[in-house]
Amino acid sequence: MKSGKKGMKRIIGAFFFSLAGLKVCISEETSVRQILAVFVLFFIIACFLGRNFFEIAFLVLPLFLMVFAELVNTAIEKIIDLV
Repeated sequence: MKSGKKGMKRIIGAFFFSLAGLKVCISEETSVRQILAVFVLFFIIACFLGRNFFEIAFLVLPLFLMVFAELVNTAIEKIIDLV
């Protein structure tokens, strides 16, 4: 077993590595920036259209799925480029 960071230090380290990955993804990928622009626009619209928390959540959930799918797609593209 490797002796490395454990507990909360590991979680905090993973959080900062994830943030660094998001920064690189946003700075290098045009499609991610476009998806995030659409996300912001439709998030604002969803907040105005939803009458309660659940309606807003159901309107915003596909937006999060769209961003997640694009990030996964970008990760796969980067891995394929490396291979």
